[in-house]
Amino acid sequence: MTLETWSHWLFIAGCVALGAGWLGTAFVKDRQYERWLYWFGSLTGGAFVSLSLADRGWNTVVIVAVGLALVIVFQAYFKTPYIRIRGRNHAFSMQDSAPDPADVDPDEPPSMPPRDSYPGRITARKAWWLFVAIVAIPALGGALTGWDAKTLPSAGLVCLGALVSGIDDATRKLPKARGQTTQAIIAAALSISMAFLPAILYLLGYRIGTIRPMGYGLRDPVARHYAKEDDE
Repeated sequence: MTLETWSHWLFIAGCVALGAGWLGTAFVKDRQYERWLYWFGSLTGGAFVSLSLADRGWNTVVIVAVGLALVIVFQAYFKTPYIRIRGRNHAFSMQDSAPDPADVDPDEPPSMPPRDSYPGRITARKAWWLFVAIVAIPALGGALTGWDAKTLPSAGLVCLGALVSGIDDATRKLPKARGQTTQAIIAAALSISMAFLPAILYLLGYRIGTIRPMGYGLRDPVARHYAKEDDE
């Protein structure tokens, strides 16, 4: 059997393993088995797909392996509770970071999400570090390649998001940047190539929301939970 044939079948086997590992978790009800299936399928499939490119040189194998590893880890962190280290789940959302169902006392009442959390039970700290990355990408792109039809739309979306975020924070009677001063300063500094417009529009939005509260923050169950506290 030729190297080309081996590469072909290794690639197919890798794709099957990846698909089985990612899609198969939907049909498994036990969290431990879900986690095992995801990582076994991902690591096996990633290894097979990477090795299938050996005929193109080991540099290609390493690059593809690293790229797949990043995708696998990012997917696990942002969408699943499958990263478990020393008995603790590590994930982007509070829901996925919570202990496994088997480790939870069924008689314990569910806890309310923190007041400054974002929809999807995302903590303010994690959300604002993500905002730093969201600002950095178009800001650096515009600084390196110039502002044109390819870079301006993404910058416009960031500015619009900053305005809406400011309105929402003020509507919920939360502190500026929900208390995440470090991330806010870094994001503002990174936006220098955008003339600091994201930071300016956030502050403008916060002022608007202070004068005239509006949006989902007025009817969010978490915000209503603190309505009495706000009135005191």
